[in-house]
Amino acid sequence: MEYRFYNKGIDVEKAIQLIKEFFEKRNFRVSISREKNSEATIVSKSPDDPLLPTIVIKVSLSSDFLSINFLTSDKLRDNLFWASITSIFGGGIFLLRMEKVKKKIDELERDFWKFIDSNFESSSLS
Repeated sequence: MEYRFYNKGIDVEKAIQLIKEFFEKRNFRVSISREKNSEATIVSKSPDDPLLPTIVIKVSLSSDFLSINFLTSDKLRDNLFWASITSIFGGGIFLLRMEKVKKKIDELERDFWKFIDSNFESSSLS
């Protein structure tokens, strides 16, 4: 999911640090790669839950808005597809496991956006 923030006073560095803080508080390993001065990719992986796929956050700043895009790996979608296929042949345990992973990711994403919204509203990014 992608959100755009149209506040012209947003500092992209503070936004990146805020996102890093969110994942580090949840014990994720975080790495940041800069593509340009106004773009960054934040990759997070949970060592505590090996079933969770890698979470990628893309941050980019244009002249009009700051864009934050929460992405999960394509592997999750592939695994859900194959789990649903194998459930036809009695492999329902795989589908249940993937559904639990999807639920964890959905909860993580919901908490992420709440965290971002609450911090953007308090204008700690300008």
